[in-house]
Amino acid sequence: MELETIQDRYMSCLRSFVEHNSSQNPTRFHELLVRLPEVQSAAALLLESKMFYVPFLLNSAIQR
Repeated sequence: MELETIQDRYMSCLRSFVEHNSSQNPTRFHELLVRLPEVQSAAALLLESKMFYVPFLLNSAIQR
């Protein structure tokens, strides 16, 4: 499956979700799409950070 196909599927799901849950705000889907570069940038920084693993480590310690 191509990356573009996967992205299209997720965009379709997001559009459906937004239309169902934010019907009073018709520009909500566009607002979210405009924010995608910021989310991607934050996700990249988080993955590079060592702090990314702290919640997983804390959670695994609690479950023991």
